[in-house]
Amino acid sequence: MAERWGHHSLSDVYRAIDSLSSGIHLTKQRLDEVTRSGPAEGTTVAEAFRDRDSIEARVFQLAGVSLSSSLDHLFAHLIIVEARKIPAFGCMSLLRAAHETALVARWLVDPSIGSVEQCERAVGAQYADYNERDKLERSLGITAAAGGGKTAIDRRADFMGKAKAMGMTKVDRKGDTVPKRPLPTVVDLFNLYESEVVAGKSLPGEVWYRLYSAFTHGKQWHILAASLARIDGSVAQIEANDQLLLVCTERVARSARLAAEEYVAHYGY
Repeated sequence: MAERWGHHSLSDVYRAIDSLSSGIHLTKQRLDEVTRSGPAEGTTVAEAFRDRDSIEARVFQLAGVSLSSSLDHLFAHLIIVEARKIPAFGCMSLLRAAHETALVARWLVDPSIGSVEQCERAVGAQYADYNERDKLERSLGITAAAGGGKTAIDRRADFMGKAKAMGMTKVDRKGDTVPKRPLPTVVDLFNLYESEVVAGKSLPGEVWYRLYSAFTHGKQWHILAASLARIDGSVAQIEANDQLLLVCTERVARSARLAAEEYVAHYGY
């Protein structure tokens, strides 16, 4: 593995990622404390959880699952870094999963929107969730739930009936009832929350998603962002670009922290 990337030695990069680890642990600890304690009385969450099957409650249920998934993937990445055994590609897949789910959580609990739009977003996220579950059930040949339960189609129909009664659906061109505010594509989520201006130029957030995806899907050109180490002066070996790993880890940690802060704020803490 190369000894230097830019002005940083590998040990510098590892120490930088290690320093992020403590902050991520504190974020997870704070999230656990709040969810165990429950929402403060009089908060939106407290009111929503009086009926845990309500659309209002789904906002925080769905956001909580997304945030937990984000932190879980981020911790998996940190475990690998702490072991100092960095694979060439694998960590980027973990970071992509952590980043995507953090953005879904942020979209659901975004403090810049009102409670009505928040519920509309929950309808879009839950509808997408049931659709994916339905695809799995179909692929497994499941047409009826065991033990008197419900299939994804049944659950989706019940849920959308409730959403329709609240005016949170619309009829699409096919005549189907769909969410008024669907879950954005992953690319749209990255553009919404990760776009910025760098050196006077606009940098769309999707840059991060496409970079992760190049590694995840084994695109040939991702090697441009990796490192080529020479073995015996002739054989090329692809290795992780540690500086890139640091930058991406910093970005994901920031997104997860913001999502957690926005989520916890709704609990009144």
